[in-house]
Amino acid sequence: MPATFEEILLSRPFKFIIGPDEVPIVVHEAVLAEQSPALAALMRGEMAESVAGESRWMDVDKGTFIRFAQFAYTGDYSSSKGSTAQAVVEAESSSQEPRVLDGWGSSFAPRSSVAPPAPRTSALEPEDEWLFEVRSKKRKKSKNGPLSLYRSGPEPPTSASDMFNSLKYPLIESRSNLCTCKSSMNDGPIESSGEVLLAHASLYVLAEKWGVNSLKMLVLSKLHQTLSTLRLDAPKVQEIIDLARYTYLDSSTPDLKTDIDGLRKLISLYIAANVEIISEHTSFMELIEGGGAFVRDLWKRV
Repeated sequence: MPATFEEILLSRPFKFIIGPDEVPIVVHEAVLAEQSPALAALMRGEMAESVAGESRWMDVDKGTFIRFAQFAYTGDYSSSKGSTAQAVVEAESSSQEPRVLDGWGSSFAPRSSVAPPAPRTSALEPEDEWLFEVRSKKRKKSKNGPLSLYRSGPEPPTSASDMFNSLKYPLIESRSNLCTCKSSMNDGPIESSGEVLLAHASLYVLAEKWGVNSLKMLVLSKLHQTLSTLRLDAPKVQEIIDLARYTYLDSSTPDLKTDIDGLRKLISLYIAANVEIISEHTSFMELIEGGGAFVRDLWKRV
């Protein structure tokens, strides 16, 4: 059960030391501790941080932590420019050696080039080709032939574009009206959509690290809306590629064995849905040549 306003107000002040600049930020313990079992253990358990009432998060920038705290207090957050993700992407882009975009816990290393997917010889998507063949065979069957492979009702989306548009993320309701946040790119002038995209992504990474699933769903919803309204041009294609690079860093999202991380799924589906435009950019081919989990996930969706 969420903490009451009185419980929040009377709870212990807990200090976080944020980023390499060691910015001190104090929050009410009850607000963050209730967000996940991991945070409860950090702030209310037997760890040294809990005893001292202080924790140092050197790998988180001030902007990302403020959005994290804003969500904890209000159930929502504002996306604004500037995040650790931007610095990480710039550092990766400055490297002259190709990097492997691999899974959780693995290291980066040079890898031989991976050839891009071969061009299709049919105008149909692979799933559509299969459906076409099965339907053609079905029409040749007699009435006493095998049962149909098709279920009644509308068929699930098969193209990457349809699958991207059909994504849904269950959200929790905001606990207050202190914040009205919009993620649409058309709400007003934005200096860099790439900074906004990375601000969303870095918040997702922090929520993933501390098991705040409700925040992960909210970030995915906002990022999905933002990508849906994004008009791709050459600069924005580079921003999408930067977003993919950051998303597939082994320190950002896990490479799951039997499923796919939510942020990876969203980004790979978006790129697959817009591959004809994005593939014209030279940075995209560099990303493909890096191989790893990104190429695997993209190949499953194109």
